Amino acid sequence: MSEQVNQLYEFGSYRLDPSERRLTEGNRQVSLTPKAFQTLLVLVENQGRVVGKEELLQKVWPDSFVEEATLAQNVFTLRKQLHDDREEAVYIETVPKRGYRFVAPVQVVGATDRQPKEFFASISEISTPPTHARTSRWMVVAVPLVVVLAGLLTWRFRPSTAVRRPLLAVLPVENLTGDPNREFLSDGLTEELIAQLGALDPGKLGVIARTSSMTYKGSGKTIPQIAQELGVDYLLEGSIREAGGKLRVTEQLVRGHDQTHLWAQSYDRDLGNMIEMQTEIAGSIASSIELRLTDATRLRFSTARPVNPAAYQAYLQGRFYWNTRTREGLLKSIDYYNQALQLDPANARAYAGLADAYNLLSFYGYTKVKANLDRATDAAHKALEFDETLPEAHAALAYANFYWWWKWPESEHDFRRAIELDSNYVPAHQWYALYLAAMGRQPEGLQQIERAKELDPLSPAVRAGAAFVDYFARHYDDALVECNTALSANSKFMPALYVRGLGYEAKGQFDKAITDFQSASDLSGTHNAIYESALAHAYALTAKSKEAERIASDLERRSTQEYIGPSNQAVIWAGLGDKQKAVEWLKRAVAANDAGTIWVRVDPRWDGVRSDPWIQAWLANPNLGAHNQ
Repeated sequence: MSEQVNQLYEFGSYRLDPSERRLTEGNRQVSLTPKAFQTLLVLVENQGRVVGKEELLQKVWPDSFVEEATLAQNVFTLRKQLHDDREEAVYIETVPKRGYRFVAPVQVVGATDRQPKEFFASISEISTPPTHARTSRWMVVAVPLVVVLAGLLTWRFRPSTAVRRPLLAVLPVENLTGDPNREFLSDGLTEELIAQLGALDPGKLGVIARTSSMTYKGSGKTIPQIAQELGVDYLLEGSIREAGGKLRVTEQLVRGHDQTHLWAQSYDRDLGNMIEMQTEIAGSIASSIELRLTDATRLRFSTARPVNPAAYQAYLQGRFYWNTRTREGLLKSIDYYNQALQLDPANARAYAGLADAYNLLSFYGYTKVKANLDRATDAAHKALEFDETLPEAHAALAYANFYWWWKWPESEHDFRRAIELDSNYVPAHQWYALYLAAMGRQPEGLQQIERAKELDPLSPAVRAGAAFVDYFARHYDDALVECNTALSANSKFMPALYVRGLGYEAKGQFDKAITDFQSASDLSGTHNAIYESALAHAYALTAKSKEAERIASDLERRSTQEYIGPSNQAVIWAGLGDKQKAVEWLKRAVAANDAGTIWVRVDPRWDGVRSDPWIQAWLANPNLGAHNQ
């Protein structure tokens, strides 16, 4: 009787095994999500044929409504894993307005030539030799066999980054208090639970970040839909209401694929005991999914300090407004963090929140007062004085040292420390990716931003950050995909418009670039200098030198009344082809510790002036900017 042979597909250096749902490259298993694997399988099975978007959506997500942006992201992830990120597609080709086509040659082979299957078959053949020869043959064959088997099992089951850890999403806690002004409590509790669960054992449990979780606030989507869209194994859903002068919090843990309820509990607490409640919830969830807590986690749970109820409420309001990312919201968050610190002077997390707020005020160009940069750094240091194990504080300090003070070794040390303490903390991965990109370490930067995307797949900020990293790596098409994904979630997200404009400009699509830069500038409400200088640079490349020079003059005039980073002028003159003026303005930018200069090493807009001897000497200086600290 003939043996039934499973089909395997081989293309390039890869082998696709549908029966085991594995993609391998030599001895390396390529890590793919189930949906990414299914997308690849459909494309490979239809090699050479254009598979329409609708057909792919129906075959990969048969029971769910999924936006095209999700499909585009799936294909983007596949290309990354297949190293198919060159200008001309090697494996997956995009057919505009239609779908995708797998263009590499595919060979269909049988599964009987797989080494593990042959190996285990040989064990059955030698396991029952004739009785008179059993002892001697067993000693001759079995001893080396045991050694080989042990080696094989060690190889097969050794810890590997390819092994996917389970993922959990905390759905937005529903505000059932009847008071819309208490929304900060439900949102704050959601964020706090994400932080607590994320720190359980980051190496064994991934927790989706706040931005992606909050996307489902009031969405009405079902548990299986959300689990599928986020690619998670578990979801935590809950509500908060007032009961007898206390807050009643109800939480339940649900398995994503079959909606099985694994655990549920209600808690009656006042604000002062909310941290204690969150640690109880985290411990119960760890038990429900059979996650063993580390000694460090147990110690953290047992030593959680009680909080002042009013201080905790002020802290939650600070986080609520910080997450708006608007100028007014960031200023309000600073007020609330300061209120929390007046009531609880040892509150490390409030200090870390202050550092984040001052950092973002400067990053978004809302203000660039040196006092605010000092405040960001001082607040991060203060947070670490009270809690050296706080990942948010390490990430905030690393951010300040990277952007403002150019202390490269110190910055990298704190980024790594933040990730070591909580590898689920998305800002640490996102900001570290930008740091690595600025240093010219593109493969490491791409790896970090992929981790941020895994944990926060629906965040426009993370997608825009990923677009930056791709742009600096000269992966312009990938940068455009990331920006479009961000803009599908928030069409007015200025950073994504800005980076998309950079991508269009690098591809020579100047009209589209000008449109995006103009939109970002208009949306800023203040004609942000970064967006204005980018617009002028694009004008310069399209022979509209008068418009570019007009913007340069306007920025110089405004600089007498507000902070305008000199690097913005340098960008304009680089676009106009005036190398001497570009370098002069760049020297001023370095003297002012202008954060815009940190991209000179990698930004394509500097290609025409980077060969200047002064720039080369400056980039080679390991103490870059140290004279200004």
